[in-house]
Amino acid sequence: MIVQAPGADGLACVFTLAQHQALAAQLADAFGNAHFARPAPREQMLFAVAHHDSGWAQVDEAPPAHAASGLPCSLGQHPLPLLLDVASRSIALNEAQHPYCGLLVSLHQAGLYNGRLGLTMAPPAQPPASAQAALVEAFLARERSRQRRLCRHLRAQPAWRAAAAPRALLDNYLLLQFFDRLALYLNLGGGAPLRPALLDRVPTGPGASADITIRSGIDGITLSPFPFGGDTRVSCSARVVAPQRGATGWAGRLAAAPTLTQVFYLRRSPP
Repeated sequence: MIVQAPGADGLACVFTLAQHQALAAQLADAFGNAHFARPAPREQMLFAVAHHDSGWAQVDEAPPAHAASGLPCSLGQHPLPLLLDVASRSIALNEAQHPYCGLLVSLHQAGLYNGRLGLTMAPPAQPPASAQAALVEAFLARERSRQRRLCRHLRAQPAWRAAAAPRALLDNYLLLQFFDRLALYLNLGGGAPLRPALLDRVPTGPGASADITIRSGIDGITLSPFPFGGDTRVSCSARVVAPQRGATGWAGRLAAAPTLTQVFYLRRSPP
């Protein structure tokens, strides 16, 4: 789950991973214009974006408390075995939908432990302690095996051979990272003016990419170059909570907390 840093009033915004995914899915649905190719294969890409973290559903329903903050545990505060378990569940859910979805989300979840292939604004999910490095390596070994199996399966089918080719697969991996990173950037803003950012290696078409600069202004958030079909409105809901010291769990408290909906207007940079 994603927890906003508390403000001066002590309140915090709590986003579930389902809410984060819903925001990423809105971005994916709006993506594409004369300069940026739309996601393809569309059905499988949109599903993978909308479910890349769906293994968190059970944790989201009953998030454990973080003793030091008095808030629900945030993503980096969960133990490594839980992080790897929910990653595996996210991958399995997507593979059950379609082998291509499973392949993309396997690449995504494994990428959290290698810096997302060097992308900016994308640190590893949690650098493992030496005692836990074996857990990460076992997870990565399982996913490398899964990826090889799914690639063989897809490339044996004429209709999927091109989509599963190495360059096309890398492009779609990078596209999933763009939607995930942009959604995280918006989630973590906390309603305050967003800092300028650069999201690198956003695919524009087969084997080509661009770096997108993001700035916040009084009339919305500008992106240059602009990757959407037109000015785009997206939104995300969160729960607003106050720290509660000594809380052991947040299932009931979070469900009863008031909801805040954040709306973001994504626009072209002025000429």
